[in-house]
Amino acid sequence: MQERFDIYNNSEKTASIQESTFSRFVREHYFNAQSMFDSVTRENSSSYFCFGDMQHNVFYISDNMRQEFGFESNIVPDLIRVWEERIPSAKHLRLYREDIQSMICSKRTAHDLRYQVRKSNGETIWVRCYGMLEWNEEKTMPLFFSARITHQDDQFVVDPVTNLPRMLAAFTHLREVQCSGKSQLVIAFSLNSITEINNTRGRPCSDRLLRNISSTLMDRLFDRMAFYHLEGMRCMAVVDPECTESPSELIAEIRAIIEECCHEMEIPVHSFCSFAVMRYPCDNLSPEDFMGHIISLIRLAKSTPDKPYIEYSAESVGRIQKMSKIALALNQDVLNGMEHFRIVVQPIVNAQNGTVIGGEVLLRWTFDGENISPGVFIPMLEKSEMIHTVGLWVFDQATQNCMKLLRYDPSFYLTFNISLRQFSNPDFAASLIDVVAKYGLDASHLTAEITESCLDSLPESLARFAAMCNSIGMHIALDDFGSGYSSMRMLLRYPYDIIKLDRSLLGEIMESDQKMQFIRSIVYACHQFGKKVCMEGVETEEQNNLIRQTGCDMIQGFYYYRPMELCDLYHLLSRGDQYPGSNL
Repeated sequence: MQERFDIYNNSEKTASIQESTFSRFVREHYFNAQSMFDSVTRENSSSYFCFGDMQHNVFYISDNMRQEFGFESNIVPDLIRVWEERIPSAKHLRLYREDIQSMICSKRTAHDLRYQVRKSNGETIWVRCYGMLEWNEEKTMPLFFSARITHQDDQFVVDPVTNLPRMLAAFTHLREVQCSGKSQLVIAFSLNSITEINNTRGRPCSDRLLRNISSTLMDRLFDRMAFYHLEGMRCMAVVDPECTESPSELIAEIRAIIEECCHEMEIPVHSFCSFAVMRYPCDNLSPEDFMGHIISLIRLAKSTPDKPYIEYSAESVGRIQKMSKIALALNQDVLNGMEHFRIVVQPIVNAQNGTVIGGEVLLRWTFDGENISPGVFIPMLEKSEMIHTVGLWVFDQATQNCMKLLRYDPSFYLTFNISLRQFSNPDFAASLIDVVAKYGLDASHLTAEITESCLDSLPESLARFAAMCNSIGMHIALDDFGSGYSSMRMLLRYPYDIIKLDRSLLGEIMESDQKMQFIRSIVYACHQFGKKVCMEGVETEEQNNLIRQTGCDMIQGFYYYRPMELCDLYHLLSRGDQYPGSNL
């Protein structure tokens, strides 16, 4: 490299072009091109640099580019073509070739493209290549090309877990779609059980699952859609306008890939994904406003798991607006004394004779005279941290009503649910003790239901809670046993008094005698460890007859009773003796 820097390496050509400030500085002052290039490339782990003579098709690359991408020399003939060998994705390669060709044909001076490249060690990274192409005065001949290639894998551009571009890159893509004048399909989806996987199997497991899902999606679908990581566990795919598959078909492919990755890691996939669909451009929305709409659609899809996906429409917009009103009214109601909250109780019966022996306390909330599903308002309470206030209110209601119910049946008991968020409150256990003391209730008539998500995430808090329950005689039940994460170690590790079998096991029992024997073995093991067993979700006579053959102690389900208002429960128990359920 010459010490006197000449842009075109030809003084006659330079003289014929209007002199720039930079060129004048170089001509009038001492300038060392090698030193300048070394200063911006040495020990640089975030950017690579290259430049070259377009007429001779010979380029010079920085040392870090040579080392990390396996070039034999800093001088690389035909670099623009050779660089293609480092682009593993067929779609990215096509985009790269199209942009280079367009730059030449359109006489452009700028090249700006994001794509993936593979380093010599096999690592695939996202890069942004920004280059400048110099032409002769008539723009008939490209003369000189220089470029800076920067890593895009920092936390602000590419998500470090999924290796998908972040939201800022999605905004850029949407702006490009907007400028193209073509309408493109956008599919957004959320992974709904990552928190539970974190809690039960640890973050390394959930991170590995996310990496497997994202890499498989990109490998198999990258020729039809570009994937992006949005906030939280949400992702988005912008579908190629030439793709002819319907939204339903594309969503089915995405869902199948996600479920395949889950099955490989033995992770249950029930209601694991929620999908939303929009087209862009839409209603003159900016990319930022569009993103807000599609994230709201995902939330709506999560609250309606019975639908395969939610599509943008006047109806869905109305439902989103209603959800916003619900969230606002819910928080106001908590702050104003729980006016529209109430508890109901679903009776639990003796498995052998169907008599009512207890009940599970369930929370209900009304908005504009309509009962809102707990699946809608409970996540809202947890997100706003109002669950702590509401949970204590529910326990207070359970305790005072249990006192009244004991007048009709001295052995009656009530169970109440505890969420993971409640365990995170250090004052939680002490607050329960205060409530029991206030009413003077024998705490053995109360049972705290805990799901498995509470077990491994906050073991110290659970241990303290178990000690508190033991000190006042309160029982503990393990809820939803068999729902997917269960193992027999759960029966030994924590001091449960009752094991509530998840309703999903009913399907197992109905399938074969072998699976029926498996359920019997679970019940037998529980009994051997001194624990009682309750089967949840029994709805038919056939299910009831089979469950009674397994040796379960208690049954809970619509076959006997649906959740009852307190006045109806009082009426049921006031008959004076233990009456069988309505369907016996």
